[in-house]
Amino acid sequence: MAKIRLASGGTVDMLVTELRGKQVRTRRELRNGLGIIAAGTVCTVSTTWRSGVNLDGPECTCCHVQIHIRRVDRDDVELL
Repeated sequence: MAKIRLASGGTVDMLVTELRGKQVRTRRELRNGLGIIAAGTVCTVSTTWRSGVNLDGPECTCCHVQIHIRRVDRDDVELL
């Protein structure tokens, strides 16, 4: 079990694997070689790893690019 932050300010005990498919909000700026996901962006958890998640960012409305960020620590996101 892991403590997952909630957007409302509390925490909940749940397995990291239970986050698959759920919506989360980023707590800080996340970046990889392709681009940046700003803090406060709502993303979808695609897969999980031992102590964190892999995220699919929202699709850009003008260029239709969608950023995927791997190995994000669970403390850098909050569950919606």
